[in-house]
Amino acid sequence: MVTERIESARSRLTDERRRTRAERDAFESFRSRVDRISASPPEPGRNVPPTVRGSPGRSGDGAAAVRDAYEATVMATPHYEADYGDEYAESVTVEFGRELAEALARADATTPVLKRRLLHAAERATDRRDRFLDVLDAERATLDEAERALAGVDDDLTAVGSRPLADCSPRELDRLADDLDHLAARCEDLAASRQTELRRQRRTIDVPTADRNLQAYLYRTLDVTHPVLASVATLSDRVRRQADAVEAARARSSVRP
Repeated sequence: MVTERIESARSRLTDERRRTRAERDAFESFRSRVDRISASPPEPGRNVPPTVRGSPGRSGDGAAAVRDAYEATVMATPHYEADYGDEYAESVTVEFGRELAEALARADATTPVLKRRLLHAAERATDRRDRFLDVLDAERATLDEAERALAGVDDDLTAVGSRPLADCSPRELDRLADDLDHLAARCEDLAASRQTELRRQRRTIDVPTADRNLQAYLYRTLDVTHPVLASVATLSDRVRRQADAVEAARARSSVRP
């Protein structure tokens, strides 16, 4: 089936959206928990070993409360261990930046400044997931549109292929050849449209890959990382083979006595 790869891609998008939504909700919950932590000014001259490096901290310790909140929300998402599997210090460095992670490592309590920075960092992490959810929804819409277009070409190609070429007159074969030319052009338009979309994605979309390749990130577990283009290529090859068969029939027709 020509749309089989697109169906697999849609399933992969559904999984990615579920994970992203869970992370988005987790950071929102983390932010709410941090907002409820009592902030206190730093005590001059006090130097307590950093809880972020593994020390459990005292009961009621502000920095320990931040860690508890993070572990109970962000690190508690169902897919966290399978997808990330990193420790607390590594995770907050990735999500909030090294400077804020080091500030957490040095803190024995949550000061007003640290709390404010954490709230802003959690809000940014939430916003990143919201934006990525929009990206996933746009990609889903693109897949749906491509599926409809491919199914239309596939139906028309099936109709052309159902004609017994040996029984067709030269005029009928000419019409079939024209129909196949139109189908080939539709495939080319689909491929060109998708290539344009991929270039736009590379320019504008922030994805968690070094080369900013959304397709490689989303579809890395599938047999192809560009399911729409792969589906178009498969359909184009079928159109070409049918066109070759029609041309062969036209050649035979021209030499009939």
